[in-house]
Amino acid sequence: MKRGVLSSLPGTTEVPVCRVFPNKLPKEDRAAAIDVIIGGLKEAGNYADGTSVTVLMETHGDVVESAVIKKIMDAGRSSESGTCLGM
Repeated sequence: MKRGVLSSLPGTTEVPVCRVFPNKLPKEDRAAAIDVIIGGLKEAGNYADGTSVTVLMETHGDVVESAVIKKIMDAGRSSESGTCLGM
């Protein structure tokens, strides 16, 4: 992720946010998939730290249950990440 979108944002554009979109969770191992989402959100937030970019996780697809969103945001929290509730 950071080699793609985030690496081109700070200092080169006036984009205030980078949205990430978890969508489908496998039925077999939801916990492992949620851990991957948490890791990616932490990595993106840490990479954005010190820049003008805020990482927002949009909620849709299989990531709409409040307990799942809370788990991801509590574990993946950084000063540069937040939740954007999608419709």
